[in-house]
Amino acid sequence: MKRLNLQRWMPRTLFGRLAVVVIVTLLLSQWFAWGVLRYYRQNLVAGQLSEQVLDTLSELEGQLEAVPEAQRAQWLRAYNRPYGPNLYPLSEADPPADNNIPAQEQAIVRQLQADQLPIHAVRVQRQPNWRLWLQVDVLERPYWLSIPLGRIRNERRWPLLVGISSFTLFAMLGASFFVWRLNRPLRALGMASKLLAEGQSPPLLVSSGPQELRLLTDQFNQMVTSLRDADDARRLMLAGISHDLRTPLTRMRLAVEMMHDDSLRDGMLGDLQDMERIVQQFMIYIGGGPKERAEVTDLHELLRPLPDKYPLGQLQLQLAVEALPRLTLQPLAMSRLLGNLLDNAFRYGAPPVIVQTGQDAQQVWLQIRDHGQGIPEAEWARLLQPFERGNAARGGDGGSGLGLAIVARIAREQGAQLRLAQADEGGLLVELRWPRPA
Repeated sequence: MKRLNLQRWMPRTLFGRLAVVVIVTLLLSQWFAWGVLRYYRQNLVAGQLSEQVLDTLSELEGQLEAVPEAQRAQWLRAYNRPYGPNLYPLSEADPPADNNIPAQEQAIVRQLQADQLPIHAVRVQRQPNWRLWLQVDVLERPYWLSIPLGRIRNERRWPLLVGISSFTLFAMLGASFFVWRLNRPLRALGMASKLLAEGQSPPLLVSSGPQELRLLTDQFNQMVTSLRDADDARRLMLAGISHDLRTPLTRMRLAVEMMHDDSLRDGMLGDLQDMERIVQQFMIYIGGGPKERAEVTDLHELLRPLPDKYPLGQLQLQLAVEALPRLTLQPLAMSRLLGNLLDNAFRYGAPPVIVQTGQDAQQVWLQIRDHGQGIPEAEWARLLQPFERGNAARGGDGGSGLGLAIVARIAREQGAQLRLAQADEGGLLVELRWPRPA
């Protein structure tokens, strides 16, 4: 037998699930309360009607006892009234054939039997008026007793139903509002956690709600404050090291430029250039300078000048024929991202380096691919972390380990998804994907 998967029908959000639980519980409680109310009402009506029936039968027995048996049928015809309890001899009675007894009438019969009234048959008349027919013994003779139910059946129940429905609706709205208020701190905490996961520093949250949520919010604020302090200390350390290294590097460059041994001078200048590049990456990673303003940018305009910066034929652009949608980007940050990727491709891979763009129905994409040995899949996630360098097979020599970390951070800031892969023709493939603008 196939199991019912309730998770498929449950809302995904905590607010939705809490609201469903509260509303279902409220509806079940109202349904139970309505059932209890209906049960007690049926028993109350049955008790009152049973007393009236027994009093009527007692009165009729007393009067019929004084009437000769041959005249009792005529006396009953004179006694019976259209809107009152009537007693008929079996020969003159015309009870309906309906044996389907509703719940209210069943309760009346049970109460009469509990009050020691023998009942041999029960019928219910629905048209033109509701009546309950009972076959009973009066003065040891069988009779049909017809009891009118118009007052019971014609009672207006819609005010009660409207009242219960209105109360239930307002209770559901109140419960939903309470759940929404309870969920607000959790929603704010989730948004702040998402910002933290994206590498941003979220604002401190206002502590509100139940004690457990307040404690969780306070602990989250403490964690954010600790991370800010650690990040500030790291930035200060990197900035200090980079600043202190620039002056001696400048003096060393001047001294090396004055050397007469060309082979030794060229090697030392290359080492100094690597050191200056590492210092520059430190400065970029700590985020020095004002934050750049985002602009609506044509990605192809950023890519077209790139081949002029590299030797002829080593950088090839394969741009999409159709115009790409304009993206909201920070041009300088994107230029820094492209520069890091291309420098890594030429430094650790092998030319030619292919830069390709394209689009589909949902996304715009940019790919940069070299023809080196690539990077094993097991190292992709690690190399996107700060101060992680590749293995010697890809020339992991003396880099700062910040190149791809800077690329990953800039990609997040530009709203792009960064993916590393092994190219089909060999080499490393770096892909950036943006959601297609509406």
